[in-house]
Amino acid sequence: MLTTASPLPAERREFEQIIRENIDAQTGRRLRNIEVKLVGNKVMVKGEALSYYIKQLALASVLKTVRAWGPLQVMHDIRVKMMPKPEMGFYS
Repeated sequence: MLTTASPLPAERREFEQIIRENIDAQTGRRLRNIEVKLVGNKVMVKGEALSYYIKQLALASVLKTVRAWGPLQVMHDIRVKMMPKPEMGFYS
């Protein structure tokens, strides 16, 4: 089990993997290029989403997982990259 004071490298990797798996499960694998790092008492999450809803699901998953492990700060850089809408008359 992960300790919040000074986790060992193996525990860190295990916790990062758990967060990644929970994000995948919550978002239906719709968050791309996921990076999760545990540095001290901070969890840093990066990735790309196609909508703000997916970003919200990912953050909710991270917060739920972090609460179960202890008092950690969450920082994120999840960017929303929306698909451009087709031009009007494209299919006409």
